[in-house]
Amino acid sequence: MNTVWCASIFVALALLTAGNRRAVGLVIGGGFLYFLGLGSVLPDLDLLSHVPPTSLAVSAGFVWAGVAMAKWGVLFGVLRRTELTIAKLPFDPRPALVVLGTISLLTLIYVPREVLLAGGWRGLVAAAGLLGTGVVGCTLLGLSKAAKGWKWLDERWLTHLSSGTPALLPGRPRLKGALALTCFGIALVVPHLVVVAVALILGLFLLHDALRPSGKVPRLGLQPFIVLVALAAVTWSTWTIAGGDIPLTLAGLREAPFSEAAEMTLAPILGLAAWALLGLWPLYGTGPACALSLLGGALLIRWGMGVIPSGMEHLAPVAGVVAVLAAMHAASVRRAGEYAAALGVLALVPSGAGAWPFFLLGSLPATLWVLDRKEVLPGLDRQQVVGILLIPALAYALPTMLRGETVLTVVAVIAGVVLFLPTSHPQVGA
Repeated sequence: MNTVWCASIFVALALLTAGNRRAVGLVIGGGFLYFLGLGSVLPDLDLLSHVPPTSLAVSAGFVWAGVAMAKWGVLFGVLRRTELTIAKLPFDPRPALVVLGTISLLTLIYVPREVLLAGGWRGLVAAAGLLGTGVVGCTLLGLSKAAKGWKWLDERWLTHLSSGTPALLPGRPRLKGALALTCFGIALVVPHLVVVAVALILGLFLLHDALRPSGKVPRLGLQPFIVLVALAAVTWSTWTIAGGDIPLTLAGLREAPFSEAAEMTLAPILGLAAWALLGLWPLYGTGPACALSLLGGALLIRWGMGVIPSGMEHLAPVAGVVAVLAAMHAASVRRAGEYAAALGVLALVPSGAGAWPFFLLGSLPATLWVLDRKEVLPGLDRQQVVGILLIPALAYALPTMLRGETVLTVVAVIAGVVLFLPTSHPQVGA
């Protein structure tokens, strides 16, 4: 089954409808549901006859629901064609939208035909139930004012961004920022634990000091201190357990005699440092949102899964709960970067390297926010761009994610559908 082709279709439809938030959001949400349905059966296509009918019906229902949402988005784009970016071209965009949209949607139905036929009429019933439940759920969520509750909690207790405070160290902010980026580059490249810890800590303090005058970090930024304490504890514990004869490099630590108890001790401490860097709730307010998500992902992938895999597997259920809460928080306050980083945590244990795209995308919106860039492409803001790029990442990683933390992954993806659905409220922060 050519999932790459299907992902390309969703990306193309989102780009065609750029300029209208509702149209783009519906296409993105449809893509998430579509691949959620496919991801649950992709490795077992040859065994469809042995899959329970209820499971097939739910998988087919997600596929049908995704196609319906994408069709709705294209139709809305046709109706609001004057708002679309392609409307600026010297021809009427309606024929192209109708033709390309029809061909694309028929292709999206044809490719997973085995799943849809196996689901039969039950799949259509499941799709209707899913869409109906989604409409009712979104309505109740709006009436409950849950988003205002999250926002009040964030602004009152968790995030204290100021209008700008004086830097603690002398020097130009741009120079400090450049030095911080250099430190982060060293931390990503050098395979030595001590070098990584020192580079990350130094880079964090420089970055926070550079962003203080612009108010892009909290007045009392705790992120550098959390990472300092956590990485110092990880480095000291690793050196103590491994012994002085084993170098603290990736290659050396893979040969270290870590017991299961030692790995289970190191994993949560390393996870705390990554948590602060990823900017997941409630620690996202300790620094520049999720701008350093890639660094947190590198800690988890290279030093977590690469050195203490058993400890990371034991940590996975707890990390999954944190990721789902962060995904729900991101959906409430419209933070695409936090959502992408949360998906990276869910993809970490089953997918390994498949989590990299999520952490990379998690860093994108907050970095653009720091640089005061709102619109990345014509007609697409940073939130929409992240949503579009998440479609192929989900298509690649979802099958294994669902075999790791199935329920948590489903809840997180559905939260993403809500995040990218149209809203009258502007994007908050990063």
